[in-house]
Amino acid sequence: MINKGYSTLDDITNSNTKSTHYAIVVLKSSKINSLSELQNESIEYCLQYDKEKDIDKEKENTKESLTDVDFDFNAEKAWNDTFELYPKKSAAVMAKQVWMDKLLEVIPSNRKDIAILIAKATKEYLADYGERNPDDITFRYIPKYSDWLKNDCDYWILQAEKKQRQRGDDS
Repeated sequence: MINKGYSTLDDITNSNTKSTHYAIVVLKSSKINSLSELQNESIEYCLQYDKEKDIDKEKENTKESLTDVDFDFNAEKAWNDTFELYPKKSAAVMAKQVWMDKLLEVIPSNRKDIAILIAKATKEYLADYGERNPDDITFRYIPKYSDWLKNDCDYWILQAEKKQRQRGDDS
């Protein structure tokens, strides 16, 4: 609410140098007819100034977090390479969304590792399926990739990690 009866710019702007400077600029441009209008303009300026400071802080935080990200990781290429492994190509958009959600669940620096694990898990699942169903060369009974990612991928990631530890390699 606007209080009437201000007598000086310092009263209106609470002796804030930036606000006082802004008030003088506004008065000189003849946009303001009364001190109460000046207070409205000053409040809007202060709010705008605060928003700009918040945006600057957010940009700094974003820059700091980007330095932690592994820039040589191309999620699109990783998706294409992983999806190429899976024989059922239906519902590709849904599968990509689920795959991306799995990557977004982890911190950015681990996304490349998760993408590699998903690819290894896909290979493990297909190898296991091939052993259990040698007659099904067209993969008729495997789920859509999106359903597999939602329901079974975590189990197969664990299996891939176990095999990786048994071999003792980090690739």
